[in-house]
Order: sequence, then C-alpha cells, then structure tokens
Amino acid sequence: MPTGYAYKSPVTASFNEARLTPRSDSRQNVILNRVETVPATRSYRYVDYWGTAVTSFDLHAPHTELEVTSSSVVETDKRRDADGRDRSPGRTCSPRQ
Repeated sequence: MPTGYAYKSPVTASFNEARLTPRSDSRQNVILNRVETVPATRSYRYVDYWGTAVTSFDLHAPHTELEVTSSSVVETDKRRDADGRDRSPGRTCSPRQ
C-alpha cells in the first residue's frame, strides 16, 4: 500500500528521504528493492551513519499530491529456535519431553 501526501494548494518543490529498504543480514537477503513515486521524481540512494539504506528524492514541479510506494523481494533463511529446531511457517514442533 502506498503512502500519500495531499496538499491543500499546489507546492512547487518537495524534498524527501525514505528508509523503506529491508536490511540484508545472516537470515535474509534483499534481492530487489524499488521506491517509486507518482509523480515521478529524481532519486538517489545512500547509506546513512547507522547503515540504513536511504532513498532520497525531490520534485521541482507544482503538485498537489505525492504517492510513495516501496516494493522488495527478500530471500529468507529458515527460522530456527535456540535449540536449532526449524520454526519456519507451516512447520510443527513437538513439545519437549
């Protein structure tokens, strides 16, 4: 679902930063991430001080609405509990004996 901004009257410039990219780590790998806007904007990406991926975008044309949508494809590893048992969705585990 997109995030939207609506302005009472046209604005002539908009400067934004979005932190909508999942982090790759030992349990998941981000295959693809896309941040799209309507109307279209100029954008660039960087990593901030804390290691978070940031998509920065700006729009220099009159507009009354701005819609931001992020989509990602993430590959995940099986979830395991402290004992190493598989806790992936759809798996059942028997109680400890």
